[in-house]
Amino acid sequence: MLYPKISRSVRAVVSVAFIFILGFQAYAGNADSAKKDRAKVVMIDLRDTTDYSIDHVNGALNISPDNLEDAVNTRKEFQDKNVRIKLYSDDESSITSAKDTFERLGFYNVESLGSLEDAKVRVNDVKATKALRREEAK
Repeated sequence: MLYPKISRSVRAVVSVAFIFILGFQAYAGNADSAKKDRAKVVMIDLRDTTDYSIDHVNGALNISPDNLEDAVNTRKEFQDKNVRIKLYSDDESSITSAKDTFERLGFYNVESLGSLEDAKVRVNDVKATKALRREEAK
């Protein structure tokens, strides 16, 4: 035994504190990676620029399906092939075409959000869920 003069209760407290510290570090590391994962979402509005200028999901990029491959090759958002890509458009064939293009270029984490209205509902649902969790944590 390394420290025979230290009582069992002191050793137990030290052990629990050590385990707590290790657990906290693991939790903090997971929180950091979760933040990084959230930052890797790119939302793309495939509609024309006129429709985009009238209304769009906050933070969405406006890229037409015809310019998609050029945008992927030039924009920094697409440097990481593991980025989560969320597409929306009022034209389902544009979404299908864009998804095919992304997959051909090596991006496999691509999701259709449907129309602008559907995308807004889904984004607001996520925001509402996060707000509810923050309130519950207080």
